[in-house]
Amino acid sequence: MTTDQAMAICEQVLARCGGDADVTVSTNDEALLRFANNQPIAHVLSERVDVSIGLRLGQRYGQASSQSTAPEALDKMIAAARQQAELLPEEPDLLPSVGPQALAQVAAYVPAGDLQQFGAEARAAVVEAMVAPSRAAGMTAAGICSNSVHRVAMATSGGMRGVYEATSLDYDLTAMADDSSGRASAWTRDPRTVDAAALGVEAVDKARRSANPVALEPGAYRVVLSADAVAQLLYYLGGGFNARAVKEGRTWVATRRGQQVVHPSLSLAMDVTHPLLAARPFDGDGGAVRQVTMIRDGVAAELLYDRRTAAEDGVEPTGWSGGGRNAGGAGPAALVLAGGSATDADLLAACDEGVYIERLWYTNWVDPQACVVTGMTRDGLYRVRGGKLAEPLLNLRFNQGLLSLFADVAALGVATARERGLAPAVAAGEFTLSSGTSF
Repeated sequence: MTTDQAMAICEQVLARCGGDADVTVSTNDEALLRFANNQPIAHVLSERVDVSIGLRLGQRYGQASSQSTAPEALDKMIAAARQQAELLPEEPDLLPSVGPQALAQVAAYVPAGDLQQFGAEARAAVVEAMVAPSRAAGMTAAGICSNSVHRVAMATSGGMRGVYEATSLDYDLTAMADDSSGRASAWTRDPRTVDAAALGVEAVDKARRSANPVALEPGAYRVVLSADAVAQLLYYLGGGFNARAVKEGRTWVATRRGQQVVHPSLSLAMDVTHPLLAARPFDGDGGAVRQVTMIRDGVAAELLYDRRTAAEDGVEPTGWSGGGRNAGGAGPAALVLAGGSATDADLLAACDEGVYIERLWYTNWVDPQACVVTGMTRDGLYRVRGGKLAEPLLNLRFNQGLLSLFADVAALGVATARERGLAPAVAAGEFTLSSGTSF
């Protein structure tokens, strides 16, 4: 389905719904090649279509969805939304559908990444390139190579019209030896930017480097976090700027607006137009997503506003609202943590004595109001001695306050793209490794 065809379905639903509505049609075509023991094990193709409507009848609101675009299915969806709206109580703060929007221009679709051009043979060639180094080294590799095309069309009775089309490719492998593992991954919109063989070599090198790990006494250590590890923490940091959560006191930002919260070298923004990200320029309400600088030179700055919270505070919404009632407010998307120019050697030298963490795993909140996160390390934990990588370490759990961690930054690497944002490797302050793990 093309974006023009998706928009035509939006127009049909609007014409037949008999109320003030917003309609979204989204498609996701994905191919996934999974491999293990150095060979492909499963090849899955999937096509998904989702149609949703939010229907306003006066101050009443109903929602419904369908996975079929057949006329009878769309009529059934409209009827379900209407019935819900008629049954539910009035919502005094219900807003009408959004009007015309000035949407940012993004270039997220790359033909070379489409399933028609990057097909089964191309995925198989990528997998072979990734696993060959493991096979040669006597290791076993497992992981995925996937590519997808995502298309969205949205239209409102108020006059908003928007479409988005994006390719997305994900390469991920883990090379496994007897007592160690090494992971390498890449995300891109254009497969021509990724060297699959180099990823395979990287994973093997990390597995070799991690062999014969030793135990480390739990405690607080200065740390170098890889770009991948930093990217996993960004959404905990950025999620604190949800204006609804700030108003309700549920986030660490509530008591720290305008204060220096992290090192002055750090600035965190939501930027859907960044060329390495090119995210969707409209949110679930149909509102334009604008650039927001949440942390500017270490200071807690702008908040993320959905429409309702923005109306309450008399400001313009920023996105990223989930649409519908969405009482949770606006969350972050396309986060960009500005990087520096430090090389890997520079980062290790800045740490001098501490720990290098390649990847964080099973992360979760401990305390959103204090910005404390927990999780464990995986696929690469090393002692740093004299500014160089030393012995590999057994994995450990961690409990860490992100504000204290990023208040002490010694060096920033070059920012690299991940699926959910852009982040650099960081040589930072003390990181609390709390206990051992059997993994």
